[in-house]
Amino acid sequence: MNAMDERTRTLLEQSYETLQRVDALLSEPRPSVENTWTVPPHVRRRVDGGELIYKTTRQEPKAAAMDADTAKAWEQWADGRIRTAVQKALEDFASLMGQEAALQEKRLLKQIEELREDLRAANAKNVTPLRSTHVA
Repeated sequence: MNAMDERTRTLLEQSYETLQRVDALLSEPRPSVENTWTVPPHVRRRVDGGELIYKTTRQEPKAAAMDADTAKAWEQWADGRIRTAVQKALEDFASLMGQEAALQEKRLLKQIEELREDLRAANAKNVTPLRSTHVA
């Protein structure tokens, strides 16, 4: 038997052992709804021994305590950062709106100039003298 066959046989045995452990876990009766809440959420059943264990690594987060002066300083700092961000956003928006307004103004001035040229050309063709050149 070569090394690959030996490895395959070992993996097959481990797979069957895992399936047997899963079957054993699935065959255990599930707790009723009333009993479900009696076990704290940090208690888990061990797969190998079936005994209840407590996980001691779970700790509740504690709120950071700071004095009033420190809290006031943090609030002022945060307010300043927010104010600066909003002011920059408004300035960027105003700049973009100004650029767009300038483009629109250029387009309108160009259209007005084209209309004036058309009007001058039309007037040049249709000009009739107001006075008669004949003297009687």
